[in-house]
Amino acid sequence: MPDVITRERAVALVEALLIRQRREGRLADVPEVAVCGVEEHALGWLVAWQSVEYLRSGDFGRMLVGQGPAACPPAGAADGPEGCQGVRRRAM
Repeated sequence: MPDVITRERAVALVEALLIRQRREGRLADVPEVAVCGVEEHALGWLVAWQSVEYLRSGDFGRMLVGQGPAACPPAGAADGPEGCQGVRRRAM
């Protein structure tokens, strides 16, 4: 397996990307979100994110659906939020 960035770095990158996308308006209609899971993968890290309201309450009515995890590639790829891909919300 290639060298990968650390788990903590992957989380920080995805958090930065989520903040940037909210600032740009791409998550304007989405409630506050947070990273809720991280899994090491052969090609880097998969970082899951979800509605803070759902994470606090467990109420399925507050759960976001349709978004996939962000994929953070091995070290040496783009170093910055752009290095992680897949943070988006699909139409429900």
